[in-house]
Amino acid sequence: MIEEEKNPYLVQLVRKMCEIINVDYSTIDFQEDGWYEKHTWTTEQENEYILWVSEELFNNEAMREELLENPEKSIINCFQAAVHFVANFGWDTPGDIVDSIEENKIN
Repeated sequence: MIEEEKNPYLVQLVRKMCEIINVDYSTIDFQEDGWYEKHTWTTEQENEYILWVSEELFNNEAMREELLENPEKSIINCFQAAVHFVANFGWDTPGDIVDSIEENKIN
């Protein structure tokens, strides 16, 4: 697990990711490479999460200060940070653009 005392905001983000797809946070091995590739979510769930993260960042100055390089209170800044987080650590979304690119490389 991620150490909540050291990274409370990161834990909050990952717990919500788990909640959206009904996965128990305590069952995720965060030490394992590619832990975020072990589960999937729909495009709708991914979009719901991005909006939630954007709003959390926008409304929580301490979270912005802790997690963002540029902690400016701007909805565009917060949305971009949420999209970036999901692109790097979000669950896999079957059929998304990354899957399409990978399939074309294989074929």
